[in-house]
Amino acid sequence: MTKPTKTYDNLIVSLEERVRELNCLYEVEEILNNPEITTRKALEKIVKILPEGMQFPDIAEAQIQHRNNIYQTENYEEKPDALFVPISVKGNDVGHISIIYREKKPHADHGPFLDDEKKMLETIAARLSHFFLYQKLKMVFNKWENAKEEIETHKQVE
Repeated sequence: MTKPTKTYDNLIVSLEERVRELNCLYEVEEILNNPEITTRKALEKIVKILPEGMQFPDIAEAQIQHRNNIYQTENYEEKPDALFVPISVKGNDVGHISIIYREKKPHADHGPFLDDEKKMLETIAARLSHFFLYQKLKMVFNKWENAKEEIETHKQVE
């Protein structure tokens, strides 16, 4: 009789973990879908959301590095068992996402982290890659529009 209860308990725990991961992904997507948000503001918000998607959110800390800028939660510190996921744009590394636990946790798939947590971070890294590319294209487009405007203004003056 105790075996089915244990199976149900494991299933509930697993489902709760997936809910946390999905909520984290939805929140990240909501931030990145804001056309007015800057890269800095987006990363400041996302780094605070990342721990919520982990198995032990109360002791999780996060860091996002993008180029020379580092965004991290208050108690983040480098640890050897950190979960590390690179962020690449068009094949070039532009940063990383790193998650740690402040306390020692039992070994799982990737140190103390689950496969699903790594997949979640890889999904977020891919989404950030697209966001960074979009931001760069938006900047180039705005420069092009401004240059075109200046040319038109200059033609009218002549």
